[in-house]
Amino acid sequence: MSTSEREIWTTDMDNALIDAFVHQVNEGNKVNGTYTSKAYNNITKEMSEKFQRPFQKEKVKGRWKLVKRNFHKCYDIFKNLSGFAWDSNTHRWIAEPEVWKTLIEAKPEAAQWMTKPVPNYDKLSIACGDDRATGEKVMNDEDIRQNHPLNRESESIETSEQATLETLQEGGNDQDVTSPEVQIPQEPKAKRSKKAQDEAEIEGIKSALLTIADAFRESTASHDKYFKESVAAYERANIKLPISEADVWKLLQEMQVERHMLTPAYTYLLEYPEKVRALLGLPKDMQKNYLVELMFGQGRPSRNL
Repeated sequence: MSTSEREIWTTDMDNALIDAFVHQVNEGNKVNGTYTSKAYNNITKEMSEKFQRPFQKEKVKGRWKLVKRNFHKCYDIFKNLSGFAWDSNTHRWIAEPEVWKTLIEAKPEAAQWMTKPVPNYDKLSIACGDDRATGEKVMNDEDIRQNHPLNRESESIETSEQATLETLQEGGNDQDVTSPEVQIPQEPKAKRSKKAQDEAEIEGIKSALLTIADAFRESTASHDKYFKESVAAYERANIKLPISEADVWKLLQEMQVERHMLTPAYTYLLEYPEKVRALLGLPKDMQKNYLVELMFGQGRPSRNL
């Protein structure tokens, strides 16, 4: 193929390209967020061998730029964003409707990811997740809470309540006091009636404000509980591997997993870190059979291996 010909990239080619870049990360050929010349040479060679035809390095580089650009459109929005969890089955970000609504109000471009899947997201996070700073402030848990209309209204009401109650308390210090030594002349009946009416109105306002404040405190507490549960779900979805990704790859090679199954097995173990722990606890001669049972046994969620 001449350099002037346009490369037609298929889904299988894109998948293989992403796998090749992950391999180079594991080989240590990505330095300070940049792939080395050796990495691109290895990737070009791997693609050529897989598809039994020559690939050109410049074509590979050009395609990788496009893959990264599309990936970062989603990655820059959800990186470090609490309240969301990644669903590896549907390849989509999931969250409660209210959390989606709050995010979309701040970043309308996020709306497309409510239904649009992102294939290979986990592998792309490894291959190009740290290539650059996003240049944008990613909303975190506190951002969402501070910008949520309910919290802003609650904060306003509580501030108003505090100021009003302080005023009432200060006014209460000026009430007439009768002591044995000093006799305060009684106020005229009409004046006492007006004063009693004012005091009743103040007590009514105070009671109403306290009721409103209690209601908003309960609402805020419920909101805080939801965010804590969302963070816990996110953390459960991001259980750390007991060993590095590179060591997972070496483990599969030591188990003598067939070459065509290396990448599916690697992807499976990254998706289920707890399975790596189970494998490490077994004797060497039992690990491969156990992995086969995990990946293909009955009851395991279906995977496109």
